[in-house]
Amino acid sequence: MLSINAIEYYKNEYNSLKKLDRYFDFFRNNNLKTEKLNLISKILSSTAVNQGSDVHFCLPRNGTDEVIRNNYEDKYKSFVEKFEFNEFAKTIKEVEIDYQNNSDEYNYYDENIRKFVNELNDILSFHEKLVRKMYSNPEKVIFFDRLEGLILMYELVVGSIEGFINSLTNSTNEIVSQGVEEFTIQLLDVQYNLSDFANILNDLSNAYNTLQGIKKDYDFKKLEIVKIESGSLFAKIIGDPIVIAVLIYTIEKIIDIVYRKYSAEGKVDLNAKELQNISSSLAALDILKKNKINVKKQEEELNQCLNVAIHDLHKIVVKSPKIKINGKKYTIGEAQQLLDYTQKYLECGEKMENK
Repeated sequence: MLSINAIEYYKNEYNSLKKLDRYFDFFRNNNLKTEKLNLISKILSSTAVNQGSDVHFCLPRNGTDEVIRNNYEDKYKSFVEKFEFNEFAKTIKEVEIDYQNNSDEYNYYDENIRKFVNELNDILSFHEKLVRKMYSNPEKVIFFDRLEGLILMYELVVGSIEGFINSLTNSTNEIVSQGVEEFTIQLLDVQYNLSDFANILNDLSNAYNTLQGIKKDYDFKKLEIVKIESGSLFAKIIGDPIVIAVLIYTIEKIIDIVYRKYSAEGKVDLNAKELQNISSSLAALDILKKNKINVKKQEEELNQCLNVAIHDLHKIVVKSPKIKINGKKYTIGEAQQLLDYTQKYLECGEKMENK
């Protein structure tokens, strides 16, 4: 999908989801999480018995659970009286139709939005069963707990979309046809959510902007993300030829070191020596020399720029055991090594050092 289409797709989804704002404002204002904690605190405080320097709590015979359930029963009645469930159901239907039409138009279906819409329908169904007394009173506690989860889900989905739109909007301007170089990157065999996608594009953009400092002139060409594809991330970008050349060399060097290091040691972090190896590489310096950049005069500054860029590019490299740069494929190993890497660093969420 072209980046401009991705922006339009998610703007449509964002505007549709914002129809739910007033309902979620109500949910937040009537969220019982704080009240539940206050209630437990009151129960404990009212039964506190001082014995010397110690304080003991005597719970009611019927226990706190029943007290909480009775309180939730009253709150649920008040919630139902105030909340416009019929209007909420209509808005959910609108959001669902918007999602289907938008996805059909752009031939792209965001899984996080689909799951959120399903959760909206589920909690509506849960409420209807409570009204029909298909569930007992204790289930009203679960209703509010699920509502709390729904609020968090809404904030995450909307926040991810905002971040993604900003990451693309900030890097997409009118494309200049002259004096630019093209670069493509594809992270294979890994599925990314919207937040991951936005973070990777931001890291790429940050690395590019840092390397622009090498040129020491005011002819800055902004990084343009001209095409992206969902799932296994694919991005086509264009930018300043010198910066793109250094960027390509640097990321390929990082891939080479990280993949070989993982095969030999099972690690992916870069130590100081390896950082120095990349930032002071003769090949990188040759690229700059050929483009009449005085390497000797600004050696320290060049190393600083490269080190910062390496940090951002390293974060991208470790997100996939198989990467394609301008059509050239790099892989960490055979099928079993790919599986081991995915399980260790991607599925299990093991933290990786990014120096």
